[in-house]
Amino acid sequence: MRAPPALWIKNFSVYGKRKLQMAARRNGIDIGREQTARIMRQLGIRGASRAKPHFTTHSDPSAPRSPDLVKRDSTATGPNQKWMAD
Repeated sequence: MRAPPALWIKNFSVYGKRKLQMAARRNGIDIGREQTARIMRQLGIRGASRAKPHFTTHSDPSAPRSPDLVKRDSTATGPNQKWMAD
C-alpha cells in the first residue's frame, strides 16, 4: 500500500491522517484512518500543524540574582511551620 505517500505529496504534503484517508477513499483506495496513521508513521510523514511553537524562558545561570529585599527567613525545623506567598 504505497498510495498514501503519493496522495500526501500531491496535496502539498499538508494532509494529516484524517484528510489523507478521505483522499485515498475518493481515489478508490479502501483504507482506514488507523492504517493510514500507521503508514504515515512508518514513512516518517506528518500533516502540517497550525500550532505555534511554545517557547519557555531560559534564565542565564551566570546572571546575578536579585537580592532578597524583604529579608525573608524560609528555614523551618519541621513541616507546616512557615507558609509563604507572593
